[in-house]
Amino acid sequence: MKTITINVSTPVYQTFQAFAEKNDRTTSELIREAMAEYQRVHIHPRKSIQDIKPASVGKPKGKLNMANVAEEMMP
Repeated sequence: MKTITINVSTPVYQTFQAFAEKNDRTTSELIREAMAEYQRVHIHPRKSIQDIKPASVGKPKGKLNMANVAEEMMP
């Protein structure tokens, strides 16, 4: 784990300290979690499947025969 030094406003730090104390945690723990959350949301966001554009696989080779499709799907 990497040790870093950051400057934050006193009110922000006091808020983190109070929350950490109420939840029996350390302020450092909360700040690490906040940084990880920021990374997940802003730096390496995961796209929803709805955001992914469909890939083109080209044109069908021939007419679609539903009997053949059903046959291929059934063991």
